[in-house]
Amino acid sequence: MSKFLLEEVLGKVWRGRVLSRQSINEVLKKHNRNGSPYRKDRRDWNFFRADFPNDLWQMDIKGPFRIENQSYYALIVVDDHSRYIINCSLHRSIKTSDITSVLSECIRRYGKPSKILVDNDTRFKLKFKRWCKQHLYHAVYTPPYYPQAKGKVERCIRTFVEEYLWLQKVFDSVADILEDFVYWFNNRRYHLGIYGYPADVYLRKQNVTDVT
Repeated sequence: MSKFLLEEVLGKVWRGRVLSRQSINEVLKKHNRNGSPYRKDRRDWNFFRADFPNDLWQMDIKGPFRIENQSYYALIVVDDHSRYIINCSLHRSIKTSDITSVLSECIRRYGKPSKILVDNDTRFKLKFKRWCKQHLYHAVYTPPYYPQAKGKVERCIRTFVEEYLWLQKVFDSVADILEDFVYWFNNRRYHLGIYGYPADVYLRKQNVTDVT
């Protein structure tokens, strides 16, 4: 992300860091990735992918977090099949009306999803459920205390924190480069889970090979 912004957005030269083998091993160890990838039995994995783009959207709220000494929330919507970011917007606060307004714009732009996966946040409860019913949208709720059920949007949020919010250490203002982050995520960040770029899979409406 930093390399993309410096070279393509700002036109500056990227001078990357060279990590020592010890540093790399420490990072891998922290994330439990320095052993055999086949250590887990297949029965321990519970993998799911929607069959096609717009079959299922995953939605979640991240925050509060600080940008330029102000409190913000992020509302993120991800297409389950392609990992394409449908929406990533910053809000000073988020109410159910904000969520439904964003969803309406997403549906106007990208079409109607078959299902919308959300957690049990109070902002996704009665008013949201009523709105979905009125507009014939099918809301699906994850089991309580089981964030793995919406793992794709959770992983997107992690990238948002690690790649976008981290940029505050480099740039004076990051609020103005949110669109650049979304473009990078959708078009320039190769995703091993789909063997390609989210935009290629989503916008071309092509299927991906199931890697389970």
